[in-house]
Amino acid sequence: MSNLTGTDKSVILLMTIGEDRAAEVFKHLSQREVQTLSAAMANVTQISNKQLTDVLAEFEQEAEQFAALNINANDYLRSVLVKALGEERAADILRDDLANRGPVRLSQVENEQKAILLIVRRLAETGEMVIGSGEDTYV
Repeated sequence: MSNLTGTDKSVILLMTIGEDRAAEVFKHLSQREVQTLSAAMANVTQISNKQLTDVLAEFEQEAEQFAALNINANDYLRSVLVKALGEERAADILRDDLANRGPVRLSQVENEQKAILLIVRRLAETGEMVIGSGEDTYV
């Protein structure tokens, strides 16, 4: 996964959660962050299964950190994967866990959106995600 930037990882996560949820995340980002992520999304032509799996594995590690914030990381991760990827794709990743999923509360969805926002911001702060100025030159 070393060839993926923080922006790439963020784009993959945002693209897997669906338009409505990604739009909610965008509402909490700065204009510059939205521009950077939007430009990166527009340039995505394909996401390989390996890239998706690697990003989701890293996301799982990040989600475990939220356990300290009284968020159940396992339930959180399962919910995100099922909602983001649909039952079939999530089943490939979490076969045994999918059968145990029930309805999800709105507050949990809101927590998921906040968690993604925190991850995007953390990646930017640590330099793993570079939020550019959008001043690319086109030729």
